[in-house]
Amino acid sequence: MVTQSIIHTIKERFKEVRQDEERLHALRDELQGKLTEPAERGQKEQELSQIDREIESLEEESGNIRKALARVDSGNFGVCSSCGRLIEPRRLEAMPWTELCIVCARQQEAQAT
Repeated sequence: MVTQSIIHTIKERFKEVRQDEERLHALRDELQGKLTEPAERGQKEQELSQIDREIESLEEESGNIRKALARVDSGNFGVCSSCGRLIEPRRLEAMPWTELCIVCARQQEAQAT
């Protein structure tokens, strides 16, 4: 059974991710405005590249959280999307947005290597 604390954790992390995304987008916009200064161009481009990687990571996490919230709404949260078994509560506490039980996650990892 999904506890309210896990759902609360998901919703709070989603808010944090969205705030971080907004902050990084604003910082990226600011840095892009400074790219016209030749002396700092290389450093600013490197910073922009790092920000873009962080934004990409946050967008991926945000997508995973959105999927988890959709599973909560549909009543499928906590059920492995691969095998249909219940995901262990300890796994959900550690990774509330996971959609795979540990067995299926390990199988997927093994197939990826």
